[in-house]
Amino acid sequence: KQKELQEKRQRPKDLKQKELQEKRQRLRDLQQKRQLLKHPRRRKGEVSLDFLIATHNMKKREELHRILKPLSIDVYLDFEKGIKLREVEETGETFRENALLKARAGCEDSGMPCIADDSGLCVEALDGRPGVYSARYHGEETPYSEKMQYMLEELKDVPKEKRTAYFVSVAACVFPDGREFTVEAGRPDTITEEKLRVIKEL
Repeated sequence: KQKELQEKRQRPKDLKQKELQEKRQRLRDLQQKRQLLKHPRRRKGEVSLDFLIATHNMKKREELHRILKPLSIDVYLDFEKGIKLREVEETGETFRENALLKARAGCEDSGMPCIADDSGLCVEALDGRPGVYSARYHGEETPYSEKMQYMLEELKDVPKEKRTAYFVSVAACVFPDGREFTVEAGRPDTITEEKLRVIKEL
């Protein structure tokens, strides 16, 4: 009887000890999850995907790397993989078509999933111009300051409140198995000299 009594007394202690251990383990798990969210890293056995980005713009690469890293996707420029992507002529009539042209070519040249983008300024008073031809507006070699003056000259007879426009950006991703995805975003605004300077930096 004395032994049974000791066991009964011991059970609550064992139970409390077990609950305490489980509580500590949950706390450790929670701390680990928080750490992973702050500094995502691959877990043991986790597969990482390598994506190519069809650009020579290091800022775009760094931004895309920051966005995709938590998804275990690493982004590379062509030279980082020892690849030389062909120059793609942007013959599309829409931003989406041009983004897909570049992503498809990059995927074909590398055998890797490839991301590409196309963007530009669409001014309603100019019937949507320069649109997909933003980079070629008054010539690719024309300095941006001159392009800005050309646009302001075209809009000189348009009241400021009617100088509505939107900056459009489309990203496309093409996979070697044929899957294709695109996403588009637009930012409405009005055209002023100050705003054109801002767009130059985007």
